[in-house]
Amino acid sequence: MALRIHGDFTSQPTRAVLCFCNLTNITYTFVQHLLHKGEHHSPAFLRLQPLGYIPVLEDGDFVLAESHAILTYLHSTKACEDHWYPRNPQARARVDCYLHWHHSNLRALAALVHHHFDAFRSKTDPELGKPLEAEKKTYRALESMEVWLGQRNYLAGDRISIADLAAVCEISQGKLMKLDLVRFPHVYRWFNTIYALEGVQQAHQVMEKVLRKYNLA
Repeated sequence: MALRIHGDFTSQPTRAVLCFCNLTNITYTFVQHLLHKGEHHSPAFLRLQPLGYIPVLEDGDFVLAESHAILTYLHSTKACEDHWYPRNPQARARVDCYLHWHHSNLRALAALVHHHFDAFRSKTDPELGKPLEAEKKTYRALESMEVWLGQRNYLAGDRISIADLAAVCEISQGKLMKLDLVRFPHVYRWFNTIYALEGVQQAHQVMEKVLRKYNLA
């Protein structure tokens, strides 16, 4: 049975999984569930994933949620190069270290983007203009990444890994609010290197259309 990935192109974790599949030539069928229409809460989807989370992987009878778990599972079951999720315990631990850090730190960018995008669409609510804790947390996360990427080419070492894909898809969402990366030169260099990869570009085509629609590209 063909591999099926359920998600939405507007979802950062969904795009991370798609980027990995594109870059490693994993054949898959993508099933779109539009978040803004609540399709991830439809009865059919909830039978697949009762909590309504995306992305979701179907590999035959096996169903798996959570993007980082999906990424590591795909690497373990498909013919992927070792650098994506190294077999060496210490090298793998560095990737895992970033993946654990990601959820409690850089993921704050999602809340920040939602805030700014809502403010862009509606200028009438004064609450929308107030600073958020998410903004402070996002920039603290970028400061940490700036230190790491000043020491090595990629987040977990000298070769690209799934850690970089999780991070680049998160930061790419910042394009919706014109996130200022120039003040973080190492992050800026790293982001542009990975974002330019063909497989990453493929996963971001829909988001780039949104950027052009709102004159944010």
